[in-house]
Amino acid sequence: MTTDVNALGGAARTAAADRSSEAFAEMGSEQFLKLLITQLSNQDPFEPTSNEEMMRQISMIRDIEMSTSIADAMSALTGQQKFGAATSMIGRYVRSQPLEDGRVLEGVVTSLRLDAGGKAVLRLSSGVDVPLEQVSEVQAPAEAAGQLVGRRIVATDRRTGGASLTVEGEVTGVAVDELGEVLLKVGEGDVRLRDVVSVA
Repeated sequence: MTTDVNALGGAARTAAADRSSEAFAEMGSEQFLKLLITQLSNQDPFEPTSNEEMMRQISMIRDIEMSTSIADAMSALTGQQKFGAATSMIGRYVRSQPLEDGRVLEGVVTSLRLDAGGKAVLRLSSGVDVPLEQVSEVQAPAEAAGQLVGRRIVATDRRTGGASLTVEGEVTGVAVDELGEVLLKVGEGDVRLRDVVSVA
C-alpha cells in the first residue's frame, strides 16, 4: 500500500488554514488592531505592506466592530420587547403552568420586576411572583371573573379605610362598578377581583 505524501501534506495545510481562519474569526477588534500595529512595526522597510492590503485589514477591523455593535443592539432590542410584552399584562388575569406540587397560581397582575438575570417576573394580586415564561394563560379580568363563578375564593378586601377584611366563600356572580373594577359576588357582599388571594 502506497501513500501519497503530497496529498497528506495538502490535507495538513488545509486543516491548518481552517484552524487559523477560525481563530481569526474569533479575534476581537482590539486584538486585531494590536496584531496590525505589531505587523506594521516589524515589516521589512524595503518591502512594506501594500496600500490595498492595509485597506483590506482596516476594513476587517470595521466589520468586526460593526458585527459586535449589531449583536449588542439586537440583544438590547430583544430585552425591550420582552419587557414591553410583560408590562402589557399588568391588570390582566393570568394562570401559571402547574407547579411541582400540582398547584396553579392565578390572579391579577399588579406589578412587574426584572430578576438578576434580566427575566420578567409578574407579581400577582395574591402576593406571589410568577416568572413570565411560566404563564400559561392570560385573560381579560371580566372573562376570568366569569370562570370563577361557582368556585370558592379567599380575598382580602382592602376597600375599607382601616384594617383589611378577609372574605371567604363561593362566587355567585360578577359585576363591574362605575370605575370599571371587576367585582365578584360572594355571599351578601362583593370583593374586587384583584383582591383575590386564592382560588379553590
